[in-house]
Amino acid sequence: MTARLVKQVDIEAIERIVMVTSPRLLGYVFNPVTFYYCFDRSGGLLATVAEVNNTYGEKHVYTLPATNGNGHGFPAQFQAEKAFHVSPYNTMGGHYDFTFGDIRRELDICLDLHRDGEHILKAHLQGNARSLTPWSHLKTMVKNPFMPLLTIPRIYWEALKLRFKRKLTFHDKPVPSSPMTIRRLPATRIQKYFQGLIQKRLAKADQGSLRVTLPDGQTVVYGKSEDAPQVHLRVNDYRFFSRVALGADIGLGEAFMYDEWDTDDIPGCWAFLSRTGPRWTMETLKAPCCSGFWNTCVSWPGPTH
Repeated sequence: MTARLVKQVDIEAIERIVMVTSPRLLGYVFNPVTFYYCFDRSGGLLATVAEVNNTYGEKHVYTLPATNGNGHGFPAQFQAEKAFHVSPYNTMGGHYDFTFGDIRRELDICLDLHRDGEHILKAHLQGNARSLTPWSHLKTMVKNPFMPLLTIPRIYWEALKLRFKRKLTFHDKPVPSSPMTIRRLPATRIQKYFQGLIQKRLAKADQGSLRVTLPDGQTVVYGKSEDAPQVHLRVNDYRFFSRVALGADIGLGEAFMYDEWDTDDIPGCWAFLSRTGPRWTMETLKAPCCSGFWNTCVSWPGPTH
């Protein structure tokens, strides 16, 4: 994440960081959003970072550099395009307006979501600063013993009200496409299995060069790395592997439609995949689950007949 922030914020100039978050209770916490205030040596606000988590287990970072004036004034205001799926009752369209008060004096954060000229959502977080002492810490825990454990149940309760009381439309979770989504859904066991099958096939390539970037950021090169030009295939979601393994060339096309992979060179990518070997089936890959519908023939992308 630091490498991505360097492009927007002068990391070397940061002298102090103030974090606004929720504490763990018995080792557990779910933070919908954590804020970081980044100050320079003179006390000016260099940037604010919003680290957003959704209930699917994904994490996204909005970096908000202080480009308004000299960046030292409060309230600090920022705008960012919505680039992360949080609620199934909101689309990916629109932009956020962030307003921050001076955290060194008070907690005052306002978030507004606008889309097509409409004000969709408003959230306001306020609080007064108190000295953190053993007594004040104990008093807070006694007064709110289960507060960190109630976040998820409250989120689901509000979601049920939006669905059944307000009858809002449910939107499926899209595949994350922003490089600032720093944590994505991990591969399931079956997805890992199909990933292994496909990577074994790719490893046999002896012509061309294909660079594959996985959802976790790992990059693997197949073929002859010295061959030019090198084709880059970005896997955005691990469902790509199971969809391609079970659907062959049709599955590859469907995976592209669902944004599970992308590339800057579709013809080059297709040509590389077509050269990786003859058509193959689950049986030739010695799959342990070759009975029933698993015995469906699976072939590597090739010409459509």
